[in-house]
Amino acid sequence: MKEFIINAYLIVKLESGLTNIYVRGEPFSCCKFLAVSVPIYESLRVDAFESIDQIIELSGLSDTVVTDLEFEKVRGEIDSETIFWGNCSNLQAWYEHGYDTRLLVSDIAFPLLAELSNAGDLLAQKVFKKEIIRRFESIYPSTIAYFIEEDLLGYLNPEEKKHVMGSAFPAILNNFETFECYQLEVLNYILEQALREKLLVQIFPSCIGIVEKLRDDVLHPILVFAMLIRLASGNDILNKYEPKFLELGEKLGFQKEVIEELNRFKK
Repeated sequence: MKEFIINAYLIVKLESGLTNIYVRGEPFSCCKFLAVSVPIYESLRVDAFESIDQIIELSGLSDTVVTDLEFEKVRGEIDSETIFWGNCSNLQAWYEHGYDTRLLVSDIAFPLLAELSNAGDLLAQKVFKKEIIRRFESIYPSTIAYFIEEDLLGYLNPEEKKHVMGSAFPAILNNFETFECYQLEVLNYILEQALREKLLVQIFPSCIGIVEKLRDDVLHPILVFAMLIRLASGNDILNKYEPKFLELGEKLGFQKEVIEELNRFKK
């Protein structure tokens, strides 16, 4: 067995050929590692990118967090000690850079940071919420999708949550075309949270603005029209935005469908 101590809370061990992470003596993760971590750190400047997540995507790589079965496939190509020392190096750099979550893939960085915070690591406690806010405000598509899936904004208090949503939601909507396969998931989340946090009036113009940017094969405009009209009708803003709905409906060739939706919710 080999052991590498990052700090009093974080230790990496090589046990029976597997790299395991321990937080305050308790196992955190087994058989997870960055399959491409060493070449990425050697060949690319991380500060030129939003995060390791972005580097992975732009490199055309996928599923960088390797599960047990995938590990079995590559263990013959990458020996266990290389994997171990690669992880030690990455985690050491992560710690030395103040637990900067851009330096690890999100689905390791945030669960690990949460675990360290719960274990009493003062640095982790200091930066955890700041990292959540910073990465959400980066509006990088896969990061936002991960945050939604894991409900990471749930770690924030009501004031923090409303503040970050108020700043990030319009920016996300203004760059909505970059979200591609995440569009329906992200839009549903934004509308649901905006309604709950009483931000709907604030973001509604940006919501309408995305309709012209949609591609039929990703998220059909009629679906978005229906979602927005339904929300507007329930929040006393339908009359204000009805002319805009009709204008966009005519422009995009969906005027009949938009009129039907408007009439359905105006009754």
